Amino acid sequence: MAEMKETHHFHPVPFYFRFREPHYSVPAQVCVALDTVSLTRGTRAGEDTAWLHEAAAVEGLCRVAQMPVITLERTFIPGPQEAL
Repeated sequence: MAEMKETHHFHPVPFYFRFREPHYSVPAQVCVALDTVSLTRGTRAGEDTAWLHEAAAVEGLCRVAQMPVITLERTFIPGPQEAL
């Protein structure tokens, strides 16, 4: 996910290319990553798993998945943008 984010952040041209298989697309990958983050954060945590809600890996995955969405928003939606 981090490599895809870096590729699209520094070279946004790949946004215009499509794979034949939809599961390779940027929206599909971002959706899976954000679903993973929301499911991880939304679980009921006991004392033994409470650390997972604020783990650096979960936060990193969330930020990496949001970057392509923010890039597309800034590129294709006119007007002032709000920070996430």
